[in-house]
Amino acid sequence: MKIIVRSLVISAVLLTSASAIADNHSMKDEMIKCDANKDGMISKEESTKHHDEMFMKMDKDHNGLLDASEQKMMMEDMKMKMKNM
Repeated sequence: MKIIVRSLVISAVLLTSASAIADNHSMKDEMIKCDANKDGMISKEESTKHHDEMFMKMDKDHNGLLDASEQKMMMEDMKMKMKNM
């Protein structure tokens, strides 16, 4: 189950990153969100923290797992964000 959840989170990040690459301004915004110490680079620690925060946001019932409805909401949210770019 952990592998599925991690795969979904990684997919979400890749989709977000792919759409961000298409829009340089969005890429800069994504960097700013991840770059906690504002040094212009993203460390593994900063990246992990960002992904943990994304997971917690997606985990609506706060049980540490993403069920099908939470995954569906995540994908719908990502689609809306991509349409608005």
